[in-house]
Amino acid sequence: FVLLPPLAAVFVAGLCFGMYVPAFWLPMNCLLVRETHRGNRAGRLAGLTAAFTTTGVVAPVLGGYLAQVAGYSILFSAGGAIVLANLVLVRLVVDPASSFAFSIDLRGTHPRTVLALAGQGGVDGLLTVATPLGSFLFTTDSFELGLLFSLFFLGAGVTAVVLGRISDRMKTRGPFLILGPILSVPACLLAFAVRDLGPFAFAIGWLSLTSAIAPSFIYTILIDRMEDSVPRATASREFSLNLGRALAIMAGLSVLALGGDVYALFLLVGGVILLEALA
Repeated sequence: FVLLPPLAAVFVAGLCFGMYVPAFWLPMNCLLVRETHRGNRAGRLAGLTAAFTTTGVVAPVLGGYLAQVAGYSILFSAGGAIVLANLVLVRLVVDPASSFAFSIDLRGTHPRTVLALAGQGGVDGLLTVATPLGSFLFTTDSFELGLLFSLFFLGAGVTAVVLGRISDRMKTRGPFLILGPILSVPACLLAFAVRDLGPFAFAIGWLSLTSAIAPSFIYTILIDRMEDSVPRATASREFSLNLGRALAIMAGLSVLALGGDVYALFLLVGGVILLEALA
């Protein structure tokens, strides 16, 4: 009974966040895709990945500093303020006349692409668990953790944009898509095998760099196939991503509950990330 109030609060917060994310990302992705064509799509969609990873370099360091100086309650309050400011900004810059009708069409998305998107979501979900837990085994200092997580994002955004632009010029997607999962597997094996901070940080940095390559290409391939039904493609993508995230997190937690260590999760990542090549 003591646990019920905090568990209920976490559930409600998760429910609100779960509704906010698709409600925000679905129309935003559609608006973004509407500004692209086959000659620039991979580069521009990779710019979205670059925005995440660039923010990922600064935010963990700043967040670690705030957590250390002011506590985690202030950190989460700041996060809520940023979300509210983001909603106001979107309301100001997006034409209110823009509207989309969303539906999920897994058959039209193609079963292989659905599996590839589920694999992408699975990698997101597993790394959400494995990277913080693995890092906590080396240090619990908030600022040090922030620096460590920033290292993981440093090169990913630049790589995604460069490869996306090359792909647009060469007018091919497949080789660049496959490159990411293939290069990620050795990084997963290294993260599983090492028990030292230096090699572990190198392995996770390598994994962050290579795992960021495929996602923008999967979305690009999907939009290339479904240019006439972007809202349908985007809704199907979000559904597949979140399904993959949920299943992978449950699988990862099952491994931990059955006595596996944190590093075993990186073996799961190495297997799941290969699904991305199916797109």
